Amino acid sequence: MPLWSTPHDDGDHVYECRRCDRRVHTEHAPQECEGCGGAMRAVHAANAE
Repeated sequence: MPLWSTPHDDGDHVYECRRCDRRVHTEHAPQECEGCGGAMRAVHAANAE
């Protein structure tokens, strides 16, 4: 397998609210947090330390 080849992205993402830190596991980026209405940002669970 070539080094530049990456696994197929199956749309498995985690998003975190900037305001209340609520995490959502979804295929599509949520526009706002369901809990507090804060802005969501993508987080990479696999790379989290």
